[in-house]
Amino acid sequence: MSEHKLSAKTFWVTSTLCFLVAWANPVFASDYSLGVDLFAKKEYPKAALQFQKAQASGDNAANAAYYEALCYHYDKDLERAKILYQQVIRKYPQSEAARNSIKVLIKIDPAIAKKYSEAMDGIAVQQDQDYLNLPQEASVKFFRNNIARGHLIVPATVNGVPTQMIFDTGASSTHVTERWLGMLGVRPKYTKYSGRAMGVGGEVNYRVALITIKVGELERTIPVSVQEGSGSLGEVSSNPLSEMPLLGQTFYKDFIYEIDDTSQKISFKKLATRPNEKADKSKTRQRSQQRLADNEVPFYYEGNSIIVTVKVNGRECEMIFDTGAGSVAFADRHLAACGINRPVDSLQGHGGGVGGRRDAYTFTLDSVKLGSIEKKGVICNVLMNTPFPKPLLGQTFLQGLKYTIDPGRKVIIFN
Repeated sequence: MSEHKLSAKTFWVTSTLCFLVAWANPVFASDYSLGVDLFAKKEYPKAALQFQKAQASGDNAANAAYYEALCYHYDKDLERAKILYQQVIRKYPQSEAARNSIKVLIKIDPAIAKKYSEAMDGIAVQQDQDYLNLPQEASVKFFRNNIARGHLIVPATVNGVPTQMIFDTGASSTHVTERWLGMLGVRPKYTKYSGRAMGVGGEVNYRVALITIKVGELERTIPVSVQEGSGSLGEVSSNPLSEMPLLGQTFYKDFIYEIDDTSQKISFKKLATRPNEKADKSKTRQRSQQRLADNEVPFYYEGNSIIVTVKVNGRECEMIFDTGAGSVAFADRHLAACGINRPVDSLQGHGGGVGGRRDAYTFTLDSVKLGSIEKKGVICNVLMNTPFPKPLLGQTFLQGLKYTIDPGRKVIIFN
């Protein structure tokens, strides 16, 4: 958030939205991690209560919902388990937890599973066909404006209507608001799926719609998360940035893409083999052990979020690689695990994005280093009482760099 003066009282950190669904080892003690421990000990009723708490707090919510269903399943309450598996599919339709729920339902109630799997498979098949018809390479120019100075804005069309979107690698899903669609005059085709998504400001309700988006020469019809209850058309938003749509990983995750901040250009290139989300996990581990060049940094996915290991003031810290975050950003609970003390003279204000705003503080980090790239005096923000799961490596570090994200090799290459 380098564009903000230190006298500012309000700063909007990021528009990032997370739909996190990963078999992760939590860094912080949490209801979710306690539930996992109890589940491993086969204390299913106690574990189910912890997973309910985790869902309420937004702590790995999709996985927590799936684990809760497993608790009842393993405790031989199949009817309750069926209900919960279906809730996972409806609330988190784009998640690994939803796909795992369908796999379980196929075994215990094939009729129910068929209803959901046909709908999800139909979307997947259409996306596979669309991918084949896309050009091998494409590019688009981005810009920054007074509303979103720290963000990459790309021109786009949505169902044929010209607009602008934030290019947001930290957004697991492409995300828009009902109010924004209404202002464009776009009436999307809604699916039967809905759920809850977690932004830096909190959780929001969304429905899933199939929307055709074109960026440069890439035109794709994808599932888009449409945030509910975001205001009426006649209202003036107190935070215009929160109205900006997010072009998330569901649009470009199956491309190699280069971001060149100097020329303000994003270039896309098709992978030789499209990523298979059902790939064997042992192969994923094998790829992570590959020999890397000095300018390459490995990453892994949590859901669709890109996770990198960063050195913050010399201490390693896992962060979300997030072009949609205006600054490097932490939730207050992240600080101790990353070895950071908030200075007593840090600037107090407000920050946020999707999900609302929170009390926040701004101060400067001595050093932030990712691979061979190190920056000194990096401005960061700390948001209080917010549920986003990992710190965000945002534009106060990324601005001015040129890098390529290769989802096939799972590396970031700095040029």
